[in-house]
Amino acid sequence: MCAGICGCGQKEKNQTPEDGTYRIYYLNSTRTKLASVEYKTETTDQETLIGELAGQILAAPDNPDYQAALGEKVILLDIRKEENVLYLNFNKDYTAMKPTREILCRAALAKTFTQVAGIDYISINCDGQPLLDQLLGVFVHLFKIVGGVIEPVPPVKAQ
Repeated sequence: MCAGICGCGQKEKNQTPEDGTYRIYYLNSTRTKLASVEYKTETTDQETLIGELAGQILAAPDNPDYQAALGEKVILLDIRKEENVLYLNFNKDYTAMKPTREILCRAALAKTFTQVAGIDYISINCDGQPLLDQLLGVFVHLFKIVGGVIEPVPPVKAQ
């Protein structure tokens, strides 16, 4: 069974891109904080835009001082949008990330995808299953990003 953290990120109030300019979030070279690069697109179709942003965040960044948020073996199996939630389903290698990297990865995904109009939350799953926080033994159903800080909604105890 997959273990890690299931999360949803909520959009920050002032995070609306203008003129097709978005921020793609990566890790800094020491994997201790997020760094971002500007990404410009003329795409206005939401589904196509989501695919473009996914391609950008999954690829290695051009800047050698930055690293991809996801580990090399992590594969995005499925991505779908329902109402205002974007569901990201990764393979089991997502759970092999160290906890600090996984938290930064979650933040990078949330900060990148919630820039898209109509996406207020992201949900991260592993092989179709919610992720379990290994340390706390809880499912975290939602988290939001406020002022660059992840604030989890009270967790639900795993059964």
